[in-house]
This record gives sequence, C-alpha cells and structure tokens, in this order.
Amino acid sequence: MRVAVSGKAVGFGLFDLLSILGRERVLARIDRALARLVAP
Repeated sequence: MRVAVSGKAVGFGLFDLLSILGRERVLARIDRALARLVAP
C-alpha cells in the first residue's frame, strides 16, 4: 500500500501519508498502481 501511494517502501507513517495527500489523490495513486499490476 505504501509503495502504491508514495512510491517508496519506507517513509512517513501510512496513515499520516494518507491524511497529507487526501482521499482523491490517494485513490488515484492506488488505481494507477493496480492498473500496472494487471496490465499484460
């Protein structure tokens, strides 16, 4: 989850990061990460 949201394996606490970025930006980043995982 952290890598999908921030692009890094370590850093700020996940909940802090989610709060800082905001719901819309976090959901967009998760959608992009999922699209990369399922792309052929």
